[in-house]
Amino acid sequence: MESPSTPDPRGRSRGDAAAAVRLDAGDGRHVWFSGNLVTIKAGAGDAAGPSVLEARMHAGHAPPLHVHNDEDEAFYLLAGALRFRSGDGEFDVAPGDFVLVPRGTPHAFKVGPEGAHTLQFATSGMLAGFMEAAGEPAPEPVPPPHADFDRARVAAVAERFDMTVVGPPLA
Repeated sequence: MESPSTPDPRGRSRGDAAAAVRLDAGDGRHVWFSGNLVTIKAGAGDAAGPSVLEARMHAGHAPPLHVHNDEDEAFYLLAGALRFRSGDGEFDVAPGDFVLVPRGTPHAFKVGPEGAHTLQFATSGMLAGFMEAAGEPAPEPVPPPHADFDRARVAAVAERFDMTVVGPPLA
């Protein structure tokens, strides 16, 4: 007897153990967000599965202090440097460092002078959905020619994905 399954946006059945996802280096859905190139490796914009993102961020990029209300978020720094705030603490993040931010924890970061290359993970697909809704499709996997960032619009989009802006970016 077959167990019921729900198809996902790519036509696979959720819960199907044989439906592993493999992407070649550089593959994924490319988005320009706040002057950065974000490649969505996994995440459908809903709570059904995790978000996995590869981000190449420009020097000085600093999202506002915010909270993910319904998902944990993690960062693995591949290259560059970050100054990170989580809760009441601030610390530096170097290549090879890992940061886990539990849901409900206010956090922000600022990219160092050489830029940063990260892998970011979230326990739902909401982070990927947010990036797609707040950004714009990248025609090629290259950094955008501009660094436009409409904070008011991004904050409004964030609310749709269970995120709340609670303060300014790190200075």
